[in-house]
Amino acid sequence: MADEIKAAGIEKFDGTDFGYWKMQIEDYLYGKKLHLPLLGSKPEKMEAEEWQLLDRQVLGIIRLSLSRRVAHNVTKEKSTAKLMEALSGMYEKPSANNKVHLMKKLFNLKMVENTSKCEGKTRVKVQAQDQLSTSTLEGGDTIEAHPEADQNPDTEELHKTKKPEADSANATTDEVQDALILAVQSQIDEWILDSGASFHCTPHNEMLQNYVGGDHGVVYLADGTPLKIVGIGDVQIKTMNGSIWTLQNVRHVPELKKKLISVGQLDDSGHSILFAGGMWKVSKGAMENMLEVDCPCVTPEVVLKASGHVDKFTDLMVKDEKTGTCYRADHLLKDFCNEKIQKDLSISAEKAAELKHVLAVLDDLSAEELGAKIKEYGITAPDTKNPLSDPYPFNLMFQTSIGPSGLSPGYMRPETAQGIFVNFKDLYYYNGNKLPFAAAQIGQAFRNEISPRQGLLRVREFTLAEIEHFVDPDDKSHPKYSEVADLEFLMFPREQQVSGQSAKKIRLGEAVSKGIVNNETLGYFIGRVYLFLTHLGIDKDRLRFRQHLANEMAHYAADCWDAEIESSYGWIECVGIADRSAYDLRAHTDKSGVPLVAHEKFSEPKEVEELVIAPVKKELGLSFKGNQKKSG
Repeated sequence: MADEIKAAGIEKFDGTDFGYWKMQIEDYLYGKKLHLPLLGSKPEKMEAEEWQLLDRQVLGIIRLSLSRRVAHNVTKEKSTAKLMEALSGMYEKPSANNKVHLMKKLFNLKMVENTSKCEGKTRVKVQAQDQLSTSTLEGGDTIEAHPEADQNPDTEELHKTKKPEADSANATTDEVQDALILAVQSQIDEWILDSGASFHCTPHNEMLQNYVGGDHGVVYLADGTPLKIVGIGDVQIKTMNGSIWTLQNVRHVPELKKKLISVGQLDDSGHSILFAGGMWKVSKGAMENMLEVDCPCVTPEVVLKASGHVDKFTDLMVKDEKTGTCYRADHLLKDFCNEKIQKDLSISAEKAAELKHVLAVLDDLSAEELGAKIKEYGITAPDTKNPLSDPYPFNLMFQTSIGPSGLSPGYMRPETAQGIFVNFKDLYYYNGNKLPFAAAQIGQAFRNEISPRQGLLRVREFTLAEIEHFVDPDDKSHPKYSEVADLEFLMFPREQQVSGQSAKKIRLGEAVSKGIVNNETLGYFIGRVYLFLTHLGIDKDRLRFRQHLANEMAHYAADCWDAEIESSYGWIECVGIADRSAYDLRAHTDKSGVPLVAHEKFSEPKEVEELVIAPVKKELGLSFKGNQKKSG
């Protein structure tokens, strides 16, 4: 039969050009009148035994047309229809394995004689992330990778026999030059990312944790040589950015030449594989059903007028009354207080306490209060000692014009969130018209800072990442809140700031239950940020979450907390977590006339009573006379 298939011009399917092979094998079976099993269901007039025999015959014919490597992937399929479905899933649909195969073909570089090894390599990025998940593969891991260009005759082709997992065995890539090698710091840490291997393998047991020795089966080399699996354990790989990636259930195969990371095993353990923008992203759990958007940096004025940024995105500024040099008012008062406390040895305890209180409530001072303190303490321009003007608001956005006429004003975006809000309707649709969902954007933002300081932390152009998580305003619970409720870390509620106390450790669940943190969803993301920052290596004792004071709160926020890290510049805000309520969606709805709303379907109809005022124009006219229109 194999010779007959070959004579028909059907080459063995090796994992490439599935559509052409499928067309050939189907034409062959139709020509032999053996096509019925391809349809998947037994004809009514055919006996069950006759159908089973026919299906088994066609299954055998198709298997004979597969290469050994491909056949290993489908050994568990016992019917023609299931076999074709499995092959389609691996080689026709955009599966992880198929994408890896295509990538490896792309990176299949051949060394030219007398060419340096450096010239024969192409670099790509492999990024492992899980959107702040607490799972095995931790967030933000970025791994450099490159295809190995030189030939290696010792490449292994693996499949597993013996033990219950034999049916799920796959073969690895045929040549090391096709595999992606993780570029880490030492030879012992080099791993091959392999789309065909059934499981992770290593010849080095010294790196295995939770090691369980014993007879765990056999793997085969390409020439059929069996290699024993003598143990199973976990491996922790240190990535280029210093974070740890844990591989579980790694097989110890002492005679293996290379260490393999199985894409199939990652998939089986719930990891997702995505190829986009030149990146290979391996993620564990789409924690928040998050969508990604990429919006323009130039924003029309009408958008930022609706959001409140044109009128309210300001800092208080003072001017040198003689030179016109500008300073940020709160910075001058802060610097004065700190210098007095730290360097003036003659300062009284009462005065020191007063200055510390000013620092504690600094962000809550109005323009009038700030100006009064500057005059009370005799603060002058730092460079000239000239008197200063009263504080006044300065808008931090860079203004520009859109189009050649210059008649359409715009701004460089001060944040990336507004692009998400104006696209809410489409994002809601893409999420299946369901809440909750989240959208994220990473890009450049621009702020015309009055006095840039603190190194790279307060500059006028910077990269900003924002996530907007949309929930039912009447139900701000979070299904995964319990995962972070028991976290305990430094929190600095506004009451403690105003009273001059220091930050103290509070259990997150307690902060939410007492109303210190507004709701569960806000608390959940505070917990996620804490886990993310500490995972990156931030010292827990130098990390605190400070609640915004009442006057400091952004115009859109119902509650807001900053993750602050203590550095040589003092406590610096690195992440802001805010409950923006529905401020932005309402504002853009009012301005555009497009309802940016979500709908909830009730199991049963609900009746709602509304008070509708119907003005009696005659009575209004008699009462207000000439002011009738104003009364409406």
